[in-house]
Amino acid sequence: MSPDFEAAGPYLADLGNAINAIDRVFTDWQRGVRAEDSGTFRQFSICLSAFQNFAPELARIAQESGPQAARDWADKKFPSDTRNELTQDLDALRKEYKDHARQT
Repeated sequence: MSPDFEAAGPYLADLGNAINAIDRVFTDWQRGVRAEDSGTFRQFSICLSAFQNFAPELARIAQESGPQAARDWADKKFPSDTRNELTQDLDALRKEYKDHARQT
């Protein structure tokens, strides 16, 4: 995380664009989920939604209260194990689709 608001400015501006891009990709991806992948995808969807709600709030807190307040809030509301879970869910989906691509 950036040491001050001035350093964080470019990242905060890009955050909204990234969230919108993730949402577009996710919506497209959701349409093509195979029935056998629905459980994994559902879990990933829950984690991704939590991240999408977390990121703008983190930016708001950083802007209003500073980077340390944002760090403290992030550690409480979106701890590293939650971020790791999102990464693991994405990796599981990646592996499933990679295996499926090999079989077709």
